[in-house]
Amino acid sequence: GAFRTTFSSIASLFAGTRSPYYSSIMGAKLAKKEESAKAIYRILTKRYPNVTCELDFMDPLQLLVATVLSAQCTDKRVNAVTPALFKRYKKVEDFAGANLRELQSIIKSTGFYRAKAKNIKGLAMKIEKD
Repeated sequence: GAFRTTFSSIASLFAGTRSPYYSSIMGAKLAKKEESAKAIYRILTKRYPNVTCELDFMDPLQLLVATVLSAQCTDKRVNAVTPALFKRYKKVEDFAGANLRELQSIIKSTGFYRAKAKNIKGLAMKIEKD
């Protein structure tokens, strides 16, 4: 279902981001978290088998950005803003290097645009770094 697609999309965005310097303790903690996430995923997909995502997106990055924009905003409004946003910013590097004022002007109608722009740029920088 859509939840499965959404979960898989977000998971694939972060795949391969682990540093080779993780200690065995951190690796064990991460493995436990992954195991817990998979258990939660199985429960949710069984309980809600026909979930759909109302946000329009083409890849995991777009889903992540649209999710940030959806805070305190309707999916309809987010879907009205994202075509122009995703035309201007296509890759993680584009969001990471974005001019905050320009990003804010594109997403202003979603509300809380200063915080959302800062968070979008910050998460892109984090993904790029890791």
